[in-house]
Amino acid sequence: MTDVDPIVSLEHDHVHLSKLVAEVRRLLVGEPVDPEQLQGALTALRDDLFDHFGREEESLFPYLRSVLPELAASLAELESAHDKICGGVTRMLAALHGGGPRPAAVFARFDAEYGDHARRESELLRGLGTRLDPAQRAAVAAMLREG
Repeated sequence: MTDVDPIVSLEHDHVHLSKLVAEVRRLLVGEPVDPEQLQGALTALRDDLFDHFGREEESLFPYLRSVLPELAASLAELESAHDKICGGVTRMLAALHGGGPRPAAVFARFDAEYGDHARRESELLRGLGTRLDPAQRAAVAAMLREG
């Protein structure tokens, strides 16, 4: 049995995350919004985003900076987007409990930021396919398994 390519694994994470974002979008469009369902969907999204971003920021990005230092600015932009995206999902959860604007108002900004981030990160990951040698890909796979 062969190991899943680490880059493919990270891209698959984005497919999963995008499905969770679509579920939140669907729930927000519904009338009336079911607060329990929305809270469950937002909590799942938050937890999976935090896990995905944590693996990238604690393992992948530092490694990429060391082997491909020319990516430093792009990686910093992705990390900044992580903060905005996590802030957005956290604000939507707080809004469910009367802690700010309606979740739908926050979602529009969140959705735009997430979509742009997913596109930029996917482009970066696809570009890595030709830039990392087999040993480097193995190192990334090991880091992601451990993280």
